[in-house]
Amino acid sequence: MPLARSTRRGLAVAVTTVLTVTGGALSVPAPAAHATVTADSAAADAAMPFLKDARLVDAGLTGFLTATDGSFDKRWTRYTDGLGSIYSNRTQLRSTRTADYLVFVGSVRIQQRNLKTSSSSEVFVGNLPGEPRYAGSAADAVFTTVEADGALTLRQHTHGREGARAVTGLPAGAKDLAVAPGTPDDALLTFTDGTRQKWALIDLATGAVHEVHDRTPGSARGDVAVSDTHVVWTENDDTGTPEVFLLDRATDVVRQIPIAHARASDLQVGLVGRWVVHGEAGGLTSGDENPLYAVTAYDPDTGRSVKLLDHLTSSAAAPDGLYVRGGSVAGGEGLYKITAGADGAPVVTRAASAGTPTKVEITGNSVPAVVDLDENGGSTSLRWDLSRAGVDVRITLRHVRTGKALVVTETHPSTPSVTLDWDGGHIGDGYEAAPNGAYTWEVVARPLNGIGPDAAHPAGGPRRAAPDAPWSPAAPARAPS
Repeated sequence: MPLARSTRRGLAVAVTTVLTVTGGALSVPAPAAHATVTADSAAADAAMPFLKDARLVDAGLTGFLTATDGSFDKRWTRYTDGLGSIYSNRTQLRSTRTADYLVFVGSVRIQQRNLKTSSSSEVFVGNLPGEPRYAGSAADAVFTTVEADGALTLRQHTHGREGARAVTGLPAGAKDLAVAPGTPDDALLTFTDGTRQKWALIDLATGAVHEVHDRTPGSARGDVAVSDTHVVWTENDDTGTPEVFLLDRATDVVRQIPIAHARASDLQVGLVGRWVVHGEAGGLTSGDENPLYAVTAYDPDTGRSVKLLDHLTSSAAAPDGLYVRGGSVAGGEGLYKITAGADGAPVVTRAASAGTPTKVEITGNSVPAVVDLDENGGSTSLRWDLSRAGVDVRITLRHVRTGKALVVTETHPSTPSVTLDWDGGHIGDGYEAAPNGAYTWEVVARPLNGIGPDAAHPAGGPRRAAPDAPWSPAAPARAPS
């Protein structure tokens, strides 16, 4: 069966609930209902400011790993208290069902540290002919490849076990091997066999390759998630017609999951209970609306869909749930955990807060209570601060005594602030010089990506005007910057 695979860990989570997909024509589900987001710990309410700019890389049982664009480091953080450590950008987090492991990838050795017992193991690698090379890691295992006499051998190094064992069942001639997490019991292997790209699972208990499938040509950029019973993946990423497919591992039957046809370049998918979860990353900073931005769960049994979050930036799986760095209008920005509830439906809890809102907010301003246009040669600079950029802004200034108003619009400012350099002109019905004195103001900010409602600050009411204030000289008004 075809499968697309990316290098990132997407929306993947190990689950045991069987997914049953009904047949019939493919159609986009009805508008999703909304899931309830809760915060169930003190850590969830404590702000972790670094999350504002951090991208979730890996998630485990006790903590998570993040990276920040432009940084050469990764940060390990505990869920319970937000404490963490900084490591190199080649650090990975892997998990079994009972323990987390940090994997430090170096040029001559791979170190694996059990965070529960603090025990470590090392695997030596190199770049010279005949030396083992790092191929990836999953759960408590590190994988290397060794080439001898033109044959490539994949080896599994399991933490706490002496020596390495050769992975069996690998097709002869397989090359370009790469191993990544699948479930705590199976690693995901991608490779090339002749001219065909393929994927398979490696049984971590036996070291045997099984469930070998072809990948769809040209779809290597897509995302994939593996559960104990199913595999879900994307195709046609970086197009306006992305697709999501679900494979039943027991029967090899593939079904297509309905999603909206909209532009996708980082569509992430996963499995939570019997539900397929998907969302297009990057919506919060986008200047366009896209129905794929919402993190949505789809039940193949009933065709029901539920909106879980308003957007995501990144995601990763842990053995006990799916973690999403994203946000909701109700809960704000942060780290969210998605699990299957008692009835199988997804339950969303906030694991940590980034301390920032998801919806657009007007966070501050630099507007004097009384405007004296004569102080600075007949002009003044007014500024409003927003929680994020990518909005259309409408500013209304109204002179309290005369009622004359100035209305200015600014289209999607590139920074989270809007400055109006006003020379006192264009007030009222035409070009008039504005009077000094008290002004009220109103700002309405509309998010271009459609995430959250408009932000509006109502007029602040009359402010004290300077008595008998002179009018400012007339001059062409400048647009806000």
